[in-house]
Amino acid sequence: MKAYVQFLTVNDNILMEAMGSDGVFILDARNKLQTMKIDSMLRIHRLRKVRPDFIGYRIYKSERFDNKNLQYEWILSGTIYMSRQED
Repeated sequence: MKAYVQFLTVNDNILMEAMGSDGVFILDARNKLQTMKIDSMLRIHRLRKVRPDFIGYRIYKSERFDNKNLQYEWILSGTIYMSRQED
């Protein structure tokens, strides 16, 4: 089982997953969810210095990137966006 965090951004008031090398961060799946949340928060704090458009993240656990199993989602308070239906 692999764990990773997918960072979120807003484009034209639509919440989207960030693209590129900064969009995904691999987590240690042996850790508990609380530790993964801390690692994700530290990473987004560092990235927001160069990518201030990152407004949240989702933690997934899966064997592959295309087979997502959402574990946790955090979005910055006060952010205005419309959610988009995912496939």
